[in-house]
Amino acid sequence: MVVMLAGLDSLPREPLESAVMDGANTPKVIFYIILPMLKPIIVVVLVLRIIESLAILPVVFMMTGGGPARATEAINLYAYHVGLEFLDIGYAASILVAFIFILMIFCTPIILSSLTEDSK
Repeated sequence: MVVMLAGLDSLPREPLESAVMDGANTPKVIFYIILPMLKPIIVVVLVLRIIESLAILPVVFMMTGGGPARATEAINLYAYHVGLEFLDIGYAASILVAFIFILMIFCTPIILSSLTEDSK
């Protein structure tokens, strides 16, 4: 929210003032002026939230340690157990490389969609 608030604060005032003077109502100003100007900031915040939601190792490790019968074990916690408890560093590294590819699969379409719409 702080990043979004900073983005809102950094928007130029002239397009908003000219839209109001031309008779645009509040929903039109929001949907046709403010949101398109905030799109790069929204994309950055969305990508950061996706990465943060998938990287939950400290929370799960401290609260349950993987839970009863691995019920709450995430992929990065599984890599931690494989690499540091079972000492299979190569397999743990390959798990984390796959984790990075999963992050790229989630984040790349979001970034590409923002780039293609900005070029129109």
